[in-house]
Amino acid sequence: MDEFPLLLHVGYFATAGVGIPPVSAARAVAEYVQLAVEDPEEAVAAAGKAAEVARTAFAELIGASPGEVAVAGPGTLAALERALTAVGCSAGRNVVTDDLEYPGLLNLVATFASRCGYELRVVRHREGQLSLDEFKRAVDGETAAVVVSSVQWINGVRLDVDALSELVERTGAFLIVDGIQEAGVRQPALKRVDFYAAGTQKWLIAPFGAALTYVGPRMAERQSLLSVNNAEMDVSPEAYFADGEKTPERLGLSKPRGAKSFELPGMGPAAGVVGAAAALSYLAKVGDVEARVRRLRDAVWRALEEGGLKVLTPEEADWSGIVLATTGARRGDEELYCRLREEGFRLHLRGMSGVAGLRFSAHFYVDETWVDRLAAVLRQR
Repeated sequence: MDEFPLLLHVGYFATAGVGIPPVSAARAVAEYVQLAVEDPEEAVAAAGKAAEVARTAFAELIGASPGEVAVAGPGTLAALERALTAVGCSAGRNVVTDDLEYPGLLNLVATFASRCGYELRVVRHREGQLSLDEFKRAVDGETAAVVVSSVQWINGVRLDVDALSELVERTGAFLIVDGIQEAGVRQPALKRVDFYAAGTQKWLIAPFGAALTYVGPRMAERQSLLSVNNAEMDVSPEAYFADGEKTPERLGLSKPRGAKSFELPGMGPAAGVVGAAAALSYLAKVGDVEARVRRLRDAVWRALEEGGLKVLTPEEADWSGIVLATTGARRGDEELYCRLREEGFRLHLRGMSGVAGLRFSAHFYVDETWVDRLAAVLRQR
């Protein structure tokens, strides 16, 4: 528990909101900030090195190559906005999403559709599940983009992204995936995905937000940014800025290509990137995170059912680290939430599109004795 001292006195079932960073990752950020005070130029170089570490580690985690990975913003929504900007307003006549998505994502997609004059098509869930047949009815040859989460924030339902990507590919639409509730637990399905973004502050256990993204071949061909990243200079930054021969007509800069065209120009979210690099390096050493999260999730599920709660996460759904359950009444959920907080547990009350309850999300660092304590509290209700 040296890396996660909070867990000595807290049962942390709240990673779907924000993960616990290891002490080593927090220390890396503190050391970077101190370096920025002592030698700002060295800090700039350190941030660049950290970005390379983060790209490489994230690529290995998701089964991609480092050249397909970009640090595309301070958070998931900022990265997704870059992807939608790349899609643009002339790629079709409608955009498709679903009604279980995170409100920020829904607002982003709705704003994009409105600005481009696209019809917004929303696939409706049925008892917390999203049907591929409903997506088939919504997606057609005039769909510009399909924007979904691989794992739903509200109830942990994991989409069959492979099947959805086959459908989307036939129409020519872009498939844009929010993977923040998946990356760090399970390897995503990227075969036909055009853009996949994951903020690092949840299951990737970084101390601050930074969005790491996979940029597929089709998306990599589109240039989303007007600005030019300094990494595309033909000479060193020092030599470039010292050269007095450059003019507005002959700047000597080239626009980044591929995944790097989606990165922020300049330093970007430097502290977040440093923290992400350290957290991902730690995560890579843990070993079999997926199996550990699966065991915890199953144990939590049993504890909830044995404690008399109704599990709202569909049993037939592909699993994730999230379980949603209810007492059957909003007031009962609120009272139980307060009771569990008093007993030292961290969890969330969450609701969306008629699906609402107590959300439990345990990462690998939660000791199973806390699940036993949870079961004991629930039996005493």
